[in-house]
Amino acid sequence: MKYAIACSKNWFIKSQKNNIKKFIKITKKNQLSFEKLKKKKIEYIFFPHWSYKIPKKIYENFNCVVFHTGNLPKHRGGSPIQNLIIRGIYKTYVNAIQVTDLIDSGPIYCKKNIIFKGNLQEIFFDISKKILTMIKLIINEDLIPKKQVGKKSIFKRLKPENSRITKKIKNLDKLYDQIRMLDHEDYSRANIKFGNFLLTFSEPLIKNNLIKTICTIKKEHKAL
Repeated sequence: MKYAIACSKNWFIKSQKNNIKKFIKITKKNQLSFEKLKKKKIEYIFFPHWSYKIPKKIYENFNCVVFHTGNLPKHRGGSPIQNLIIRGIYKTYVNAIQVTDLIDSGPIYCKKNIIFKGNLQEIFFDISKKILTMIKLIINEDLIPKKQVGKKSIFKRLKPENSRITKKIKNLDKLYDQIRMLDHEDYSRANIKFGNFLLTFSEPLIKNNLIKTICTIKKEHKAL
């Protein structure tokens, strides 16, 4: 039996290279080919951090598993980590979901508890460890996915303009959350405008009612 990991994020492949040696790696959209996968006799395809739509022909002919952070079905949708942190929710689950025609709506194979500690890079690292644990469970235990039950809601994906620090943030804890939840190469980091300058913040630490962070300052050029 052969397994594949489809991941469009190079940082995941690099950080987990020792744990996924035996898996066939799919890192580009055009590599997700029905003919190629069938020829290689793939049984399961796991999709951690995959940025593209999964074709119907793929998920109808292979066991396809995606991973989503949140308490499903209540926390479906985009930017779940940020949407949860904004709402003051720091404890939730990482879910292994069977791919269906509706996003984040498939039956759940298994889920693991997660606590959002540190910046987004650290959170992603913790989530990656949970994902690998669940992949092993699915392979070794032959898990049967169970239908999602409960009240449904869908988060809206964050846009770059949501990274702007505004006057709506009234306390240090919320400011710390704003900086840390965007502190990753895949996101537009928390920032403020000061005249013609853009101040961007990363690597925040909070202690004794004080935030220490790295601030990068860039001059913005006006379009002609």
